Order: sequence, then C-alpha cells, then structure tokens
Amino acid sequence: MIQYKVMFDDRSMTSWKINNYSTMEYVSLVGFSPVHHRLFNGDIFTFAENDVCTIIHSPVRETQGMPGVLVLEGGKMYGKEKNKCLYKCLPDDKRIPPFTIPYEIRSLGFSKKAVNKYVNFKFISWNSNHPLGMLTQTIGDVDIIENFYEYQLYCKSLNASIQNFTKSTARNFKALTNDPSKVLDSIVESNPQIVDRTHENIFTIDGKGTQDFDDAVSFTSINETKCKVSIYITNVCVWIDTLNLWESFANRISTIYLPDRKRPMLPTILSDILCSLQQGERRIALAMDLIVENGKIMDIEFVNCLISVRKNYIYEEKALVNMTDYQSLLSTTRNMIKTHKFVRVIKNSYDVIAYLMICMNYYCAKHFCDHDNGIYRSSSFHNTTAPVPSTLPDDVYNFMKIWGAAAGQYVVGKTPHEILELDTYTHITSPIRRLVDLINLANIQRNLGMYVFKGDIDRFYTYWLGKLDYINTTMRSIRKVQTECSLLELCTKTPNMSETEYTGYVFDRIERNDGLYQYMSYLPELKMVSKVNSRLNKNNFDSVLFRIYLFRDEDRLKQKIRVHMLE
Repeated sequence: MIQYKVMFDDRSMTSWKINNYSTMEYVSLVGFSPVHHRLFNGDIFTFAENDVCTIIHSPVRETQGMPGVLVLEGGKMYGKEKNKCLYKCLPDDKRIPPFTIPYEIRSLGFSKKAVNKYVNFKFISWNSNHPLGMLTQTIGDVDIIENFYEYQLYCKSLNASIQNFTKSTARNFKALTNDPSKVLDSIVESNPQIVDRTHENIFTIDGKGTQDFDDAVSFTSINETKCKVSIYITNVCVWIDTLNLWESFANRISTIYLPDRKRPMLPTILSDILCSLQQGERRIALAMDLIVENGKIMDIEFVNCLISVRKNYIYEEKALVNMTDYQSLLSTTRNMIKTHKFVRVIKNSYDVIAYLMICMNYYCAKHFCDHDNGIYRSSSFHNTTAPVPSTLPDDVYNFMKIWGAAAGQYVVGKTPHEILELDTYTHITSPIRRLVDLINLANIQRNLGMYVFKGDIDRFYTYWLGKLDYINTTMRSIRKVQTECSLLELCTKTPNMSETEYTGYVFDRIERNDGLYQYMSYLPELKMVSKVNSRLNKNNFDSVLFRIYLFRDEDRLKQKIRVHMLE
C-alpha cells in the first residue's frame, strides 16, 4: 500500500501538502482531510478507499519533548483533566496546532498575575478539538531572560546532555588517581617523544573572562633574521585516550556560549582541570613551530610538548603590549603578511591571534591533503566569487575574513575556502570547544605517529565522519541561537536602541523567490552579525544604515529581534 506524508503550512491546519513518501512527488487525495483524521505535520500514513487512514509514523506523537509556551496570562481555561485546569500551549514549531495541557497554578506571588511559561511537553491523545499534552519540563517564566536562553536550546534541539559523559570522566579519573599531576607524569614518562618546554615563555591572549584557554603562543629568536613562532593547542585527545572516554562522548558537538553562561562540550574535569592552558599549570599541547626568516615561513614542524603557560593575558592589556616577546611576535607577523596574507593588516593583539590561528588551520589542512584524510572547512559567499574588497575599512575587512574562517560547512576531501581565498582550510585550534577540532587534532597525531592511542580512535573517527550532516546542521543552529540571544541581551540592556541608526555592511546576498533579498549584516559599532531580509537591492559589501527593533512574536509568544535596513 502507498505511504503518504502530510506537511501543514501553519498551525491553523487550513492548508497542507501531501506527497508520495517513496517518490516525494506531490499528490492529491480527493476528499481526504488530514485534520479529520487527526494527523500532525510530518505524519506518514496510508489511506484506503473506504476512508480508513492508518498512521505509520508520527514524530509529534512519538517525541518525548516538544518546546512550547504555556499560556497562563489572561487565565483562559479549556476545561479540566483529572482535577487540573486545561490551558493552551503553543508549540514552537508553527506547523503544529495548539495543545491543551493540564496545569495547576499554585501561587501567583505579589503580582497576582499569571505569567506564561516556557515548557517542554509530550503528546497524550487527540479526542477533542485540541490535542492533549502533558508537561515533561517547566523551564520558567517568559519574562526572565535567562529562561529564554534555555528555551532556545530546546527549540533548536541543542539540549544534548553531557551528564553520562561527565559521570564516566569522574569515574575513570578517580580509578586512576586523585592527583592529576601523577597521571601527567606517567603520560610523559611513557611517551618520550613529548618535549619538555616548561622553561619557555609561553603565553595566552584571550578576551576578559575567558575560561577555555585552547591555544597559546611563544616567540624564540634564532638569529637577526630568523626566529621560531610556536602555536600551541591543548592536547585534549591524550586525556580522552588516557581516561578511555572515546565511547563516552556525548552528542553536544560544540560549547554553546550564551549571555548567562556557557554550556560546555566537555566535562569540567577535562576542560578546566586537565586541559585548559591556565597559567602556572603543566599541560600537554601540540605545537606547530614555524621557522620564519625575513617574514617567510621556511619550515614547519609539529611536536607534542609539556608546557606551563607563564601568563594568561587579556587582549591589549598593558603588561602584554609592553612584553618583549609579544612585541617581537607583533613585528614578525606584520612582516609575515607580506608573503602569507591571511589578513590584510595586523594592528593589535586581536589581529595577531586571528592571524596565527588562521595560519595553523591552513597548514594543518595542507598536512591533511598530503595524507588524504581529515575534516576540512569549506566556505563561500552566495552568488559571488569576488574576493572581499580591499576598499573596506581595515576592521571590517578583517572581520569578513575571520567570519569566513568560522562560517561554511565541514566536508571530507580538499575543498577551497573562497572567503579566505585559500586553496584549503580546516579547524583544529579549539579542541576544548569544538568536536571537529578534537577529531583533527587526534588525526594529525595519528598521521605523524606522534602519539599511540590505546583506545578505539578509529571507530570514533569513522562514527563522526558519518555524522557530518548532523555536525553541520547543529553548528548552524548553535550560531543562530548565540546570535539571537546576544542580540536580545543587547536590546534589553540598551535603552532607546530602536531610535539609533547604525552603519553596517551587507554580505552573502541571496535573491529570494518572493521579491525580497536576504543578506547577512555586520554592524562594527556593536560587533554584531545578523540575517536581514529587505526589498532593497544592495550589492555585497555595501555600506547601509540599520535600526534594531525588539518585538513579540504573537504566534510563538516569545521576544524577537529584527534588524531593519533603512533606505
């Protein structure tokens, strides 16, 4: 019997499309009403001539948690269920109809006014006008901004738990020792190829409040024209292997940074206690040594090291700017961009670190090309092959390059990175924060025989290689949630923001089918990136005026931000 799939246009369920589930071709079932048969969006079903509809698969019925807003404001009830009043719940998915959910309002507090709540719920039955649901989690009141951040994670399916990963880490660590220093000594003793660089002046440069110190740098003078620039990446893989955690890794494939707090990819025992390059702590790191002569990279070597960071500096702090090794590093990288032009100009410590991270990602990608493996980063602007114009202000030009380094998608096989104007590119410099970096970090050590893994790293590598679509989809969702939450915080903390005009730049232009144009926008004053839809036809990299508005999405009952392009 033919199987069909129904897709509704919105939660009113007045218009829909049905396709043949095997061929994906749209069909017309004369006299058939999916609402009459209680079908949800995405349901797969069969339909017989005697009006018998059999549901084969129903995502809404089978899921254990859907995000939505429980509508308590106004006090409107829809009957009772087991001595509890029924209230309307609006799913975040606009293609799913309103549910009714039993709920007891226990206390209204001093305000004497019920407040809508962000919740998760599941399907119970559909025997009346509205389907009946049951709460599985109450996130909190909608007027508390931190609850909105948490709710967004559920809306974008980013709520993967690392609880089991954390328990396995704690258990395996305790089984080894309660003293991480002893385990570290054991790792170094059993791996004589790990070079002791604890005596070198190695330092980190990050933003204020950073806890995840993935990378560090050092400068060593060889002679008047030659030097060694070293980039260090914390070697998370060694600890995951030592603690036998390859099979325990969770589905959270990146740390998520929201205004209230971070949601880490790794358990804190790994990220903070064992791996983060905190000053004064001994750590194992992978170093990429660049031998530079007169601004040209003459040789590159990868080596595992035991290091101890002297100081965790903040961008542009006085002690950093006045340090001799940093001044030498600044001078050297400025000389390097004449030949190795990863950014246009290096003005300060922000640019130095951005340049060196792009440099390491690029040369690691070249290494993977030689070994025909690794996960690469591909990126391009839509509908243009033109490079970022040199006429842009320096900070905007560098932003476009750095944004391009983070944007795009992960692929297997050498692929050009058009935005950076590089023949290949990868991610490896943030293994505490990104799964792909961790995978590439392990892979480069396997290629060079720098470390012999005891655990099943091959299985881990093959498993995640097969889930690149999931990784790409999830990374896009994370980026969107981080942007939306940062924008909301900015608007709530900046009075009269909607009355201010901001100069920005549009890029990644797409002409839509409805007569509108879609752009990405960058507002330098706010250091903010956002998607913009407009009827105005602009070219990539045009300078435009914007206004930012905060409003309530009445269909989903949650706050939204709109960046509006002015004529």
